[in-house]
Amino acid sequence: MTNEPRLNLPRIAHAVRHDANNALMVLHVNIDMLSRGATSDAAQRQAARAEEATARLEALLHALLATLGRTPGVIEALAPQRVVEDALPLLRAVLGARNPVVVEGAPPASASIDRAGLEAWLLATACAADQQNAMLRLVFEGQALYAIIPDNETKIFLLTP
Repeated sequence: MTNEPRLNLPRIAHAVRHDANNALMVLHVNIDMLSRGATSDAAQRQAARAEEATARLEALLHALLATLGRTPGVIEALAPQRVVEDALPLLRAVLGARNPVVVEGAPPASASIDRAGLEAWLLATACAADQQNAMLRLVFEGQALYAIIPDNETKIFLLTP
């Protein structure tokens, strides 16, 4: 038996989240100040692009840190669509700009879900699509979520009512 420390991702995610939120606040405040002082159209466009990039970074960091901070195996009643929506910034980052992720169908209002398990499944599926340079279709149907990658097998995640 070894006395090696175990990696505690939820604790690390919490610490990184705090530092990232502080840095994002500084970015937002400074971009706002620059935007208010911008006198030319070009400076206004630059400030707007910087604000859009900061918002994308914030969404990506939030999704990544929330995913890393979850404890696997915890079953809770959740809206499956919300879980997928929360994971979209990570899925889009994995797939890149060339391969979209499309969400279709009518999800159940609530299901008993291992959120960490569903997020891991979504990320693994996005990685499989990326390896094939393909888009990813996520389709809610009944109590299931299907991941469809063109020219590949369809993967199924069951949603328990």
